[in-house]
Amino acid sequence: MKQRNCFLKNLGGQTPDYGLLDIWNDKISEIEALIIKNRLEYLEILKKHAYKIFNEISGGNDELILNYNSSISKNLDFNTPVKEIEENFRNKLQKLKSSELKCGSTLCGAHKDDLDVIINGYPARNFASQGQQRSAALTFKLSEAIVLEEVTGESPVILLDDVMSELDPFRKEYLINNMGGRQVFITACDLSDLASAKKGRAFGINAGKVFEIKDF
Repeated sequence: MKQRNCFLKNLGGQTPDYGLLDIWNDKISEIEALIIKNRLEYLEILKKHAYKIFNEISGGNDELILNYNSSISKNLDFNTPVKEIEENFRNKLQKLKSSELKCGSTLCGAHKDDLDVIINGYPARNFASQGQQRSAALTFKLSEAIVLEEVTGESPVILLDDVMSELDPFRKEYLINNMGGRQVFITACDLSDLASAKKGRAFGINAGKVFEIKDF
C-alpha cells in the first residue's frame, strides 16, 4: 500500500506507467482480498457471541446488528470466495483510477473499511445513548475474550478501565457477575459501582500506595 501510494503521489501530473500500475493493482488486490476475507470470517464468529451478550446486557430491550462496511462492494459476506473479493477489488481500482491519480493515494481497501454498529435499527455512532454505546463496547471485549479462548484454549485476562460510569444498575450487575472463570480487573472511582459483586477482592490507591478494602 505504501509503495503504491508513493507511486501515485510521485507522478506529479506525468503520464503514468499503466503497466506498472497494473502490477501494483494485481498484488494489492490479492493481499487485500485475504485481509477482507479473514475479517468477514472473524466477524461472523464474533456475531454469534456478541448478539447473545448484548441482548443479556440490555435485558432484552435493545437489538444489536453488526455489518462489515466494505469500500469495494456492499455485497460481501463470510461466504464470498477470496477470488471474488479479489476481482471486485481489482474492478474498483479500475473505476477509481482517475481519482487516485489526481489525489495520489489509494481510495479503497481494508484501510477504508469500517464496522457498522446498529442498535435498534439506527447507527450507534449517531443515535445510541452513552449507556448503549458503552454496552456495545463491552460486548465486543467480552466476545473477543470468548473467541480468544476458543482459539488458544486459554482464558485471557480482562482489563476494564472505568466502565461503570455510563451503565445502569442492571448492566453493572450483569457485567460484574458474568465473567465466569476469568481473571478480571475493573477500575472504578466509586466503590458502590462494585457493590453487586458476589465474589472478588477490592483494592484502593491513595498517595501512590495500594491497600486492600477489607469490608468489600
